[in-house]
Amino acid sequence: MPDCHAVKSRLASYHDDQVIGADELAAMLNTSAGMVYRLCAIREESLPPRLRTFGRKLAWRLGTCRDWLRQQDTGAKSRCEPDSSPRRPGRRRQPAHAS
Repeated sequence: MPDCHAVKSRLASYHDDQVIGADELAAMLNTSAGMVYRLCAIREESLPPRLRTFGRKLAWRLGTCRDWLRQQDTGAKSRCEPDSSPRRPGRRRQPAHAS
């Protein structure tokens, strides 16, 4: 498994037209290459659009991945903002029986 920090520092110097593989995309997403392969197989819309010109090899254009990540950041709800939906009450607890 490649060092995530080393891959990220290499990617910072790459041009947007550079083609990257699953290991580099995994480093950008802070996940594993195995998870990238799994997401490609079961839920491809949860990843940036990939290049189809390489047959079975998974490849992405770096600029497309960067743009996709920026869109995910702007569309995501901040975890610090309170949720506006009302909370559902949970199941009431039974009083503890002292023995």
